[in-house]
Amino acid sequence: MEQLMSQSWATVRGDLFGGITSNKMVGTLSVDIQEHEVVILDCSETDYVDDSAALVVGQLIDVAIAEDTECVVMGVEGPVADSLQSLDVLRRVPPDHFVADMDEARAVSSQLLGFDLARSGAGMS
Repeated sequence: MEQLMSQSWATVRGDLFGGITSNKMVGTLSVDIQEHEVVILDCSETDYVDDSAALVVGQLIDVAIAEDTECVVMGVEGPVADSLQSLDVLRRVPPDHFVADMDEARAVSSQLLGFDLARSGAGMS
């Protein structure tokens, strides 16, 4: 299903620290973002984001927007949400693009792409 929907997942797991690899990571992921219509930033397993990493997340969102790629943000809560919001990096993501889990992310992505999962018979598992 993901291939047909042209989605890309940027999965963030564990604590996020910026620094020397930030530019390389943005460059690498930017190329992938350009090739997709929807990107899902998965922060569901992230417990901590430092300021540098939060700014990288903001750069990835900016790249997605510049490339007309929809951005869905998943699992942002607690201290991670506080860090990202304090630096205002999520300001350009529409409120209805924030989701709790992958099922919701797929549903929002499908809607953004004009797919009706119920009619197509595609599952969400």
